[in-house]
Amino acid sequence: MQTESAVDISEEIDQLAKKSQQLTKDIYSDLTPWQITKIARHPERPYTLDYVKEIFTDFVELHGDRHFSDDLSIVGGLARFNGTACMVLGHQKGRDTKERGLRNFGMTKPEGYLQGAAPDENR
Repeated sequence: MQTESAVDISEEIDQLAKKSQQLTKDIYSDLTPWQITKIARHPERPYTLDYVKEIFTDFVELHGDRHFSDDLSIVGGLARFNGTACMVLGHQKGRDTKERGLRNFGMTKPEGYLQGAAPDENR
C-alpha cells in the first residue's frame, strides 16, 4: 500500500506492533492458573507440525522404529533451522476427531519401547 501512495505508514505500523506486544504482555502476565490451563488446552493452539511448517525448512519426517511400529502421536524428522541441519521431535494430537483417533489423542503407545528393554531381575 505504501508504494501506491505518498504517505509513509511504516512508523505507525511500528507503533501498533509495539502496542500489540505490550497488550499481549499485560494480558498474559495476570492470568489465573485456570486461565493458563484453558489456553494450554485451546483446540486451535499450534501443534508440532504447525511449528515445523513455520520455523524449519527441508523437513523430512521419519516413521517407525524398525522394531515395533510407527507411533503417529510422535512426530520426528530431519530439518534445517537457519540453514543448519537438525533433528525435530515432538508430539502431535490432531485437529479433528478422525486425526485425533489416528494419533491416539497425542498419547504415545509404550508397547514398542518395552520390547528391547533389559529384563528386570526384581520381578
